[in-house]
Amino acid sequence: MTIVVYAANARALWETIQADIAPIGAKASSGGNTWRKDDSGRATKIYRATPTGQHDERAYFVGTVRTGQLMLLDLLPGSEPLNWPLFGALHGHLSGMLLATYPDAILSLNLFPNKPAPE
Repeated sequence: MTIVVYAANARALWETIQADIAPIGAKASSGGNTWRKDDSGRATKIYRATPTGQHDERAYFVGTVRTGQLMLLDLLPGSEPLNWPLFGALHGHLSGMLLATYPDAILSLNLFPNKPAPE
C-alpha cells in the first residue's frame, strides 16, 4: 500500500515533511499537524496522531526517495494487521495533508492500494 509522490526535488520534500512532523510524545496543538514521527530507528516512521497527541500504533508510513523526483510512502502494519478501513483512513489523511501543506512542491500524487492480507 503505497503513496507515490512526484516532485521537482523529492529528497528536499521528504526532508521538509520529516522536519515539519513533531516527534512522538509532543503535545497536541489545535490546528497542528496530526502526525507524529519516530526517527529513533534506521527509518523514520510516521504515525497518525490522536486528538490527545498520542500516536496510532496500528500502522505507520515509511518514506523512501527513489530518484530525484520520486518519493514512496509505504503503509506498513504496526500493532495489528492492515485492513481496508484502516488503509483508507490513513491514506486519505496523509494524502490530504500532503496536498494541503505542500501544494507547490507536489507535481503528482498517486495511491496504489494493494489488497491487505486476510485476517
